[in-house]
Amino acid sequence: MMNMQGAVMAADKDQTIFRYSDKVPFALMINPDTNIKCKQFWENVWNGFRRSDIDGDDYMISFIEYLVDTISETKELPDEFVDEIFILVQYQKNRIFPEAKEYHYQMDNDGSFDVEETDNSTSISTGHPIGIHRLGSFEHTSRLIDGEISDQKDALWRKFQDMREDLIDTLKQAVNNEDKRRVNSIRLLDSYFNSNERFVKLIHSFIAKQENGIVKAISCSHIEDMVRMAENLINAEAQQYHLQHPEEPLESTREIATMTLAESFRWIKHSLYGAV
Repeated sequence: MMNMQGAVMAADKDQTIFRYSDKVPFALMINPDTNIKCKQFWENVWNGFRRSDIDGDDYMISFIEYLVDTISETKELPDEFVDEIFILVQYQKNRIFPEAKEYHYQMDNDGSFDVEETDNSTSISTGHPIGIHRLGSFEHTSRLIDGEISDQKDALWRKFQDMREDLIDTLKQAVNNEDKRRVNSIRLLDSYFNSNERFVKLIHSFIAKQENGIVKAISCSHIEDMVRMAENLINAEAQQYHLQHPEEPLESTREIATMTLAESFRWIKHSLYGAV
Protein backbone atom coordinates (compact mmCIF):
# COMPACT_ATOMS: atom_id res chain seq x y z
CA MET A 1 0.00 0.00 0.00
CA MET A 2 1.55 3.31 -1.11
CA ASN A 3 0.86 6.99 -1.12
CA MET A 4 2.99 10.13 -1.39
CA GLN A 5 4.33 9.59 2.13
CA GLY A 6 5.77 6.16 1.44
CA ALA A 7 5.06 2.46 1.10
CA VAL A 8 3.89 -0.19 3.56
CA MET A 9 4.57 -3.88 2.98
CA ALA A 10 2.91 -6.57 5.10
CA ALA A 11 2.50 -10.35 4.99
CA ASP A 12 1.16 -13.20 7.10
CA LYS A 13 4.20 -15.43 6.38
CA ASP A 14 7.93 -15.21 7.08
CA GLN A 15 10.43 -14.88 4.23
CA THR A 16 8.00 -12.88 2.12
CA ILE A 17 9.55 -9.39 2.24
CA PHE A 18 13.25 -9.06 1.40
CA ARG A 19 15.10 -5.79 2.08
CA TYR A 20 18.24 -4.71 0.30
CA SER A 21 19.48 -2.78 3.33
CA ASP A 22 18.25 -0.34 5.93
CA LYS A 23 19.77 2.57 4.01
CA VAL A 24 18.76 1.60 0.46
CA PRO A 25 15.02 2.03 -0.31
CA PHE A 26 14.58 -1.14 -2.33
CA ALA A 27 12.70 -4.35 -1.48
CA LEU A 28 11.28 -7.53 -2.97
CA MET A 29 7.90 -9.09 -2.14
CA ILE A 30 7.00 -12.64 -3.14
CA ASN A 31 3.75 -14.58 -2.88
CA PRO A 32 3.27 -15.59 0.78
CA ASP A 33 1.56 -18.78 -0.36
CA THR A 34 4.58 -20.05 -2.27
CA ASN A 35 6.21 -23.23 -0.92
CA ILE A 36 9.31 -23.38 1.25
CA LYS A 37 11.61 -24.54 -1.59
CA CYS A 38 10.72 -21.53 -3.70
CA LYS A 39 11.17 -19.21 -0.71
CA GLN A 40 14.65 -20.63 -0.14
CA PHE A 41 15.44 -20.13 -3.82
CA TRP A 42 14.27 -16.50 -3.68
CA GLU A 43 16.36 -15.94 -0.54
CA ASN A 44 19.46 -17.31 -2.24
CA VAL A 45 18.89 -15.16 -5.33
CA TRP A 46 18.30 -12.06 -3.21
CA ASN A 47 21.39 -12.58 -1.06
CA GLY A 48 23.46 -13.15 -4.18
CA PHE A 49 22.10 -9.93 -5.68
CA ARG A 50 22.99 -7.98 -2.54
CA ARG A 51 26.59 -9.20 -2.84
CA SER A 52 26.81 -8.34 -6.53
CA ASP A 53 27.92 -5.07 -8.08
CA ILE A 54 24.97 -2.82 -8.95
CA ASP A 55 25.28 -1.22 -12.37
CA GLY A 56 23.58 2.18 -12.23
CA ASP A 57 21.00 3.64 -9.85
CA ASP A 58 17.96 1.61 -10.92
CA TYR A 59 17.93 -1.38 -8.60
CA MET A 60 14.87 -2.85 -10.28
CA ILE A 61 16.56 -3.19 -13.66
CA SER A 62 19.70 -4.55 -12.03
CA PHE A 63 17.74 -7.14 -10.06
CA ILE A 64 15.74 -8.36 -13.08
CA GLU A 65 18.97 -8.76 -15.05
CA TYR A 66 20.59 -10.61 -12.15
CA LEU A 67 17.53 -12.85 -11.71
CA VAL A 68 17.42 -13.87 -15.37
CA ASP A 69 21.18 -14.51 -15.44
CA THR A 70 21.03 -16.55 -12.24
CA ILE A 71 18.18 -18.75 -13.41
CA SER A 72 19.79 -19.34 -16.79
CA GLU A 73 22.95 -20.50 -14.98
CA THR A 74 21.16 -22.55 -12.31
CA LYS A 75 20.82 -26.20 -13.22
CA GLU A 76 18.58 -27.18 -10.31
CA LEU A 77 15.37 -25.23 -9.74
CA PRO A 78 12.40 -26.14 -7.52
CA ASP A 79 9.78 -28.04 -9.50
CA GLU A 80 7.20 -25.54 -8.22
CA PHE A 81 9.14 -22.58 -9.62
CA VAL A 82 6.95 -22.34 -12.71
CA ASP A 83 4.51 -19.44 -12.75
CA GLU A 84 4.15 -16.66 -10.19
CA ILE A 85 4.02 -12.93 -9.49
CA PHE A 86 6.51 -10.86 -7.51
CA ILE A 87 6.74 -7.14 -6.72
CA LEU A 88 9.69 -4.77 -6.45
CA VAL A 89 9.35 -1.55 -4.44
CA GLN A 90 11.84 1.31 -4.52
CA TYR A 91 12.62 5.02 -4.46
CA GLN A 92 14.55 5.89 -7.57
CA LYS A 93 17.37 8.39 -7.29
CA ASN A 94 16.12 12.01 -7.30
CA ARG A 95 12.49 10.83 -6.90
CA ILE A 96 10.44 11.93 -3.91
CA PHE A 97 7.64 9.35 -4.29
CA PRO A 98 7.85 5.52 -4.23
CA GLU A 99 7.01 3.11 -7.02
CA ALA A 100 6.11 -0.56 -7.19
CA LYS A 101 6.54 -2.75 -10.25
CA GLU A 102 4.77 -6.07 -10.56
CA TYR A 103 6.46 -8.82 -12.56
CA HIS A 104 5.25 -12.15 -13.85
CA TYR A 105 7.73 -14.98 -14.31
CA GLN A 106 7.01 -18.17 -16.19
CA MET A 107 9.05 -21.28 -16.85
CA ASP A 108 8.29 -22.87 -20.22
CA ASN A 109 8.32 -26.60 -20.91
CA ASP A 110 11.66 -26.34 -22.69
CA GLY A 111 13.25 -24.82 -19.58
CA SER A 112 13.39 -21.27 -20.90
CA PHE A 113 12.50 -18.48 -18.48
CA ASP A 114 10.50 -15.33 -19.17
CA VAL A 115 9.93 -12.39 -16.85
CA GLU A 116 7.70 -9.48 -17.86
CA GLU A 117 6.34 -6.41 -16.14
CA THR A 118 2.55 -6.53 -15.76
CA ASP A 119 0.01 -3.73 -16.21
CA ASN A 120 -0.40 -3.39 -12.43
CA SER A 121 2.79 -1.41 -11.78
CA THR A 122 2.36 1.90 -9.94
CA SER A 123 4.43 5.08 -9.79
CA ILE A 124 3.15 7.47 -7.15
CA SER A 125 2.65 11.04 -8.32
CA THR A 126 0.30 13.95 -7.70
CA GLY A 127 -1.92 12.56 -10.44
CA HIS A 128 -1.72 8.98 -9.10
CA PRO A 129 -1.59 9.39 -5.31
CA ILE A 130 -2.09 5.78 -4.17
CA GLY A 131 -1.16 2.24 -5.11
CA ILE A 132 -2.45 -1.09 -3.77
CA HIS A 133 -0.84 -4.39 -4.70
CA ARG A 134 -1.91 -7.80 -3.47
CA LEU A 135 -0.14 -11.14 -3.55
CA GLY A 136 -1.78 -14.38 -2.45
CA SER A 137 -5.40 -14.92 -1.50
CA PHE A 138 -7.71 -12.08 -0.46
CA GLU A 139 -10.97 -13.88 -1.17
CA HIS A 140 -12.83 -12.54 1.87
CA THR A 141 -11.56 -8.98 2.24
CA SER A 142 -11.10 -7.93 -1.38
CA ARG A 143 -14.48 -6.20 -1.27
CA LEU A 144 -13.24 -3.96 1.52
CA ILE A 145 -10.82 -2.52 -1.01
CA ASP A 146 -12.63 -2.99 -4.30
CA GLY A 147 -16.22 -2.70 -3.13
CA GLU A 148 -18.82 -5.00 -4.64
CA ILE A 149 -17.59 -4.25 -8.13
CA SER A 150 -18.03 -7.77 -9.52
CA ASP A 151 -21.67 -8.01 -8.40
CA GLN A 152 -22.50 -4.52 -9.59
CA LYS A 153 -20.72 -5.19 -12.87
CA ASP A 154 -23.17 -8.04 -13.56
CA ALA A 155 -26.10 -5.84 -12.59
CA LEU A 156 -24.89 -3.05 -14.86
CA TRP A 157 -24.48 -5.49 -17.74
CA ARG A 158 -28.08 -6.68 -17.36
CA LYS A 159 -29.40 -3.12 -17.24
CA PHE A 160 -27.27 -2.19 -20.22
CA GLN A 161 -28.73 -5.07 -22.26
CA ASP A 162 -32.30 -4.32 -21.13
CA MET A 163 -31.91 -0.70 -22.24
CA ARG A 164 -30.51 -1.83 -25.57
CA GLU A 165 -33.37 -4.28 -26.22
CA ASP A 166 -36.05 -1.75 -25.23
CA LEU A 167 -34.57 0.89 -27.53
CA ILE A 168 -34.26 -1.51 -30.47
CA ASP A 169 -37.83 -2.77 -30.04
CA THR A 170 -39.15 0.79 -29.90
CA LEU A 171 -37.33 1.76 -33.07
CA LYS A 172 -38.49 -1.35 -34.90
CA GLN A 173 -42.10 -0.50 -34.14
CA ALA A 174 -41.63 3.10 -35.26
CA VAL A 175 -40.17 2.47 -38.70
CA ASN A 176 -41.27 0.80 -41.87
CA ASN A 177 -39.48 -2.54 -42.20
CA GLU A 178 -39.32 -2.05 -45.97
CA ASP A 179 -37.16 1.04 -45.62
CA LYS A 180 -33.68 -0.49 -45.97
CA ARG A 181 -31.88 2.61 -44.76
CA ARG A 182 -33.79 2.57 -41.50
CA VAL A 183 -33.31 -1.17 -41.12
CA ASN A 184 -29.57 -0.71 -41.61
CA SER A 185 -29.60 2.09 -39.03
CA ILE A 186 -31.23 -0.25 -36.53
CA ARG A 187 -28.60 -2.88 -37.21
CA LEU A 188 -25.82 -0.37 -36.66
CA LEU A 189 -27.46 0.76 -33.43
CA ASP A 190 -27.83 -2.86 -32.36
CA SER A 191 -24.15 -3.46 -33.04
CA TYR A 192 -23.19 -0.33 -31.12
CA PHE A 193 -25.07 -1.30 -27.98
CA ASN A 194 -23.82 -4.87 -28.21
CA SER A 195 -20.19 -3.77 -28.25
CA ASN A 196 -18.11 -4.97 -25.29
CA GLU A 197 -15.81 -1.99 -25.74
CA ARG A 198 -18.59 0.44 -24.85
CA PHE A 199 -19.55 -1.62 -21.85
CA VAL A 200 -15.95 -1.82 -20.64
CA LYS A 201 -15.69 1.99 -20.80
CA LEU A 202 -18.91 2.26 -18.82
CA ILE A 203 -17.59 -0.14 -16.16
CA HIS A 204 -14.26 1.67 -15.91
CA SER A 205 -16.11 4.95 -15.37
CA PHE A 206 -18.21 3.33 -12.67
CA ILE A 207 -15.18 1.77 -10.93
CA ALA A 208 -13.31 5.08 -11.00
CA LYS A 209 -16.17 6.78 -9.16
CA GLN A 210 -16.48 3.93 -6.68
CA GLU A 211 -12.75 3.97 -5.95
CA ASN A 212 -12.72 7.72 -5.45
CA GLY A 213 -13.50 7.36 -1.74
CA ILE A 214 -10.73 4.81 -1.25
CA VAL A 215 -8.25 7.04 -3.08
CA LYS A 216 -9.11 10.00 -0.86
CA ALA A 217 -8.83 7.92 2.33
CA ILE A 218 -5.45 6.36 1.54
CA SER A 219 -3.90 9.40 -0.14
CA CYS A 220 -4.26 11.49 3.03
CA SER A 221 -3.26 8.70 5.46
CA HIS A 222 -0.09 8.88 7.50
CA ILE A 223 2.37 6.02 7.16
CA GLU A 224 1.30 4.76 10.62
CA ASP A 225 -2.33 4.64 9.45
CA MET A 226 -1.37 2.56 6.41
CA VAL A 227 0.55 0.17 8.68
CA ARG A 228 -2.60 -0.40 10.74
CA MET A 229 -4.79 -0.73 7.65
CA ALA A 230 -2.48 -3.30 6.03
CA GLU A 231 -2.19 -5.31 9.24
CA ASN A 232 -5.94 -5.25 9.87
CA LEU A 233 -6.75 -6.38 6.33
CA ILE A 234 -4.36 -9.32 6.57
CA ASN A 235 -5.64 -10.31 10.02
CA ALA A 236 -9.26 -10.04 8.89
CA GLU A 237 -8.56 -12.30 5.90
CA ALA A 238 -6.82 -14.82 8.17
CA GLN A 239 -9.69 -14.83 10.67
CA GLN A 240 -12.31 -15.35 7.96
CA TYR A 241 -10.28 -18.21 6.50
CA HIS A 242 -9.83 -19.79 9.93
CA LEU A 243 -13.59 -19.69 10.57
CA GLN A 244 -14.12 -21.74 7.41
CA HIS A 245 -11.15 -24.04 8.09
CA PRO A 246 -11.00 -24.43 11.91
CA GLU A 247 -8.67 -27.40 11.61
CA GLU A 248 -5.91 -25.09 10.34
CA PRO A 249 -4.07 -22.74 12.73
CA LEU A 250 -4.99 -19.07 12.78
CA GLU A 251 -2.39 -16.98 10.98
CA SER A 252 -1.70 -13.32 11.68
CA THR A 253 0.55 -10.64 10.26
CA ARG A 254 4.16 -11.80 10.59
CA GLU A 255 6.05 -9.15 8.67
CA ILE A 256 5.48 -5.40 8.32
CA ALA A 257 7.94 -2.95 6.81
CA THR A 258 7.82 0.68 5.73
CA MET A 259 9.76 2.51 3.05
CA THR A 260 9.95 6.29 3.14
CA LEU A 261 12.22 8.91 1.65
CA ALA A 262 13.35 10.08 5.09
CA GLU A 263 13.91 6.71 6.82
CA SER A 264 14.47 4.42 3.82
CA PHE A 265 13.59 0.81 4.78
CA ARG A 266 12.42 0.06 8.32
CA TRP A 267 11.06 -3.12 9.90
CA ILE A 268 7.92 -2.60 11.99
CA LYS A 269 7.38 -6.29 12.73
CA HIS A 270 9.53 -9.30 11.96
CA SER A 271 9.58 -12.60 13.85
CA LEU A 272 13.25 -13.25 13.05
CA TYR A 273 14.64 -9.80 13.79
CA GLY A 274 12.58 -9.12 16.88
CA ALA A 275 11.09 -5.91 15.53
CA VAL A 276 7.77 -4.92 17.10
